[in-house]
Amino acid sequence: MTLTTHPTLRRRPRASGLRARPGFSLLEMLVTVILVSLLMSVAGVRVAQMRSQQKVVRAASVIQTDLELAFALAQRNRTPTQIVWSSSAYVLTIQDRAGTTEFKRSNLKDSSIGLTSGDCTTSSSSVTVFPNGFASDTFSITISKTFNGKVTSRRVRMSRAGLVKVL
Repeated sequence: MTLTTHPTLRRRPRASGLRARPGFSLLEMLVTVILVSLLMSVAGVRVAQMRSQQKVVRAASVIQTDLELAFALAQRNRTPTQIVWSSSAYVLTIQDRAGTTEFKRSNLKDSSIGLTSGDCTTSSSSVTVFPNGFASDTFSITISKTFNGKVTSRRVRMSRAGLVKVL
């Protein structure tokens, strides 16, 4: 007959010196938090810069579409159309020559575009588009936004013949 010890009474082998514990040490957590914060600070600046660029691009696109619409409306309705820029309110309005009917109104200070005072300069405040496809004058709007010393700008130019370009 052989004597054996009960399985619960056997001793487990121990690691040399240190006891194994589940979880992370304070040093591991500190290094991880520092690395994540460094990555987020670099990424945060880049994201904010890209958002600033997209505001300028979006505003230029809206203005380009509105200027092209003014020529299309003048030809379709066979009446002169007027493009009016309000520099105080940052509003581009397309209306009939008398100003009684407003066809389109684009507010560039609203939340979707978000331009602020000093971001736009224009060549003139009002241009008339005639039904034959010609305008009374050229029209250009320069949109520029500065973020962390970097200037992003777009220029929307309309010729007298109706060619609208974003430069």
